[in-house]
Amino acid sequence: MKKLASIIVAAVLFSTVFLSSGAIAVSQPKLKDVCTFTVDKTRIHVSTSIAKNTAVIQAKCDTKKVSYDQLTARTSNTDIATVKHSGSQFGVKAVSDGPVSVILEADGYFPVLFDFAVGNGTEFGAADLPAEGPPMDPQLEKLNNDLKDLNSYNAQLDKIHPYYTKALLTYEQYNTVTTKNRKQAAESFTKLIVPNATKFLTELKKVKVNNKEISAYHKSYIKASSLQLEGYTLISQAISKSKIDNATYKKGKQKVEESKALIQQFWIGFNSYDDYLHGSN
Repeated sequence: MKKLASIIVAAVLFSTVFLSSGAIAVSQPKLKDVCTFTVDKTRIHVSTSIAKNTAVIQAKCDTKKVSYDQLTARTSNTDIATVKHSGSQFGVKAVSDGPVSVILEADGYFPVLFDFAVGNGTEFGAADLPAEGPPMDPQLEKLNNDLKDLNSYNAQLDKIHPYYTKALLTYEQYNTVTTKNRKQAAESFTKLIVPNATKFLTELKKVKVNNKEISAYHKSYIKASSLQLEGYTLISQAISKSKIDNATYKKGKQKVEESKALIQQFWIGFNSYDDYLHGSN
């Protein structure tokens, strides 16, 4: 009954809003005539796995007529699925089981409707399933996968970057260590800087990377962060006693500065790759 009601609501919603005037329906140009859409799957499940609970609608539009910013999307029933717009992509996420429609719109154009079936983790009934959409273009599929890998990598970095930031900001407070601030600096290096930098590097090595381009950047980030930790550790050793070991201190400072340059190179390269993917998108 719930599934049947959802189908009826979707049909009524679509016909009431968009077909209330026959003249408008005939005179309006169709969105599908200026944009092509591909769907990676029309069957999704209520799950904690993004691969299972999310479908992606990829738009490719004549931007001289319709820009991606003009596109909007909504679902016929937000209790069953939600939709999120990002550039030329629309992510459809499962909420609860049942059939649901996604409506894509742009001012002045007749909308496009896509049907999805949301399952609760058990087998779908044949009558509940819409037909599978056409296979995605290989280039669009690769772009879609690359963007997913990029988002996954960024999300993992976001979780561990507080360790990096804490170490760096504390280090900047003791950018120059003298006999006057040595004791306080030594305590900060021992209790904050080295432990946080160590934790960051440990977690950075655990980050999962499924993309060869990102993997190359990731390896350079690990190398730079390892060098940074070496520098922090040498400085900590150099100032651990009442008399500063100047040779070790200078060596540590040099490693930290070298690591900063390498980390900057990482971000320049990685951000360029990010821009490339979103530009292609």
